[in-house]
Amino acid sequence: MSSDCTAEATPAPPVGPAIGAFGLNIAFFVKEYNALTADKVGEACPCIVHVMSDKSFKIELKTPLTATLLHKAVGASKGSGKAGKDMIGTISIEKLEEIAKIKLADLNCEDISRAMKIVHGTAVASGIKVEGYEKWLKKSAAWQMKPAILFLHSSCRSSFLLI
Repeated sequence: MSSDCTAEATPAPPVGPAIGAFGLNIAFFVKEYNALTADKVGEACPCIVHVMSDKSFKIELKTPLTATLLHKAVGASKGSGKAGKDMIGTISIEKLEEIAKIKLADLNCEDISRAMKIVHGTAVASGIKVEGYEKWLKKSAAWQMKPAILFLHSSCRSSFLLI
């Protein structure tokens, strides 16, 4: 089960009904979640709740939402309703990298340059311009070009190894 609520959970909707549907003790869940997120009050703290067959559970906290981090960086409460036309703010490439480092643990990539591209996509969709992104992208693309070396094995036709 996945949950996305602010750091102060209560038994009221949406938390209570979602947890109750799995037969969990709602009060115990709220108490444990609030203890885990005591230092994050007021922030959105996404989590995954692993429910066991004996009705016990484990809460796995995730990083804050990418859009929330970007909106906080530009001082906006929400994104642009017309991305690409209405800009809500601008951040530097350094700030983009900082947000990408925060989100790296939850993204489906392992290096910071790919994480920055993912976060940049969210920034564009939110109406946030990233100063220096095009220059960084050109520099990053040139740096990442690697030659492919072909190794032939007797057991298979061929395989590629990127160095």
